[in-house]
Amino acid sequence: MPIVLNATSTCNMKPNTQEDKLICDTKLIIWDEVPMTYVHVFIAVDRLLQDLANCSLPFGGKVILLGGDFRQVLPVVLKGSRSLTVDIV
Repeated sequence: MPIVLNATSTCNMKPNTQEDKLICDTKLIIWDEVPMTYVHVFIAVDRLLQDLANCSLPFGGKVILLGGDFRQVLPVVLKGSRSLTVDIV
C-alpha cells in the first residue's frame, strides 16, 4: 500500500511475479481490523485484485472476509467535543 492514499492510489505490485501468483491462487482473503481501515485502501485493493485477476468483479472475484470490532470506532459528531462523542455511545 502506498503511504499517501487518495481516490486514485494503486498498489505497487506487478503481474507475472511470485506475489501475483500467490494472490491469483488464493480463494479467501481474511482482512482483520476493517473498521480502522481508510476507504481509499479498499479502493486500491479492489483495483489491484481486479487488475491481477483480469476480472471486473469486485475484488477480482475473490472472497473477502472482513472482521473487526465496529464498537471500537466512535461516531463522528460534527463540531462536537470529546465528551459529546463519547456520550453518544
